[in-house]
Amino acid sequence: MCGSSRAEENRILDKCISLQIANTEDMEDIESKLSDALMAACDKSFKKARTHMKTHNHKTVPWWTEELTVARKRINTFRRKYQRAKNNNIREQRKTEYQAKKNSISIKIKMLKNSRGNNTVTTRYPQTRGT
Repeated sequence: MCGSSRAEENRILDKCISLQIANTEDMEDIESKLSDALMAACDKSFKKARTHMKTHNHKTVPWWTEELTVARKRINTFRRKYQRAKNNNIREQRKTEYQAKKNSISIKIKMLKNSRGNNTVTTRYPQTRGT
């Protein structure tokens, strides 16, 4: 097949495949093998998208709430808007807006941390009398 053209190679391959498919039982077997070969080729040639599974390898804190998660995501949105602003006037405006939102959530976190953190410590480790 060294000197043959691409069309001739395809014709020879078609002839070989048609000779192998003598009856329908062989055809199902060949279809299965061809499908497996195509899947293997695709798996090797295409990049697979990584699944973004959340793994919780860290300890959670008892004072963190869903409200804080939502607020944190909103603050990140404000930060991205501020960072991506092209106009300096808009950039400064968004910067002050971002900093105000960030300060307010920081205060909320500190308050929740102090109030809930103290409560969880006392409920987990109750003090005994007389010691």
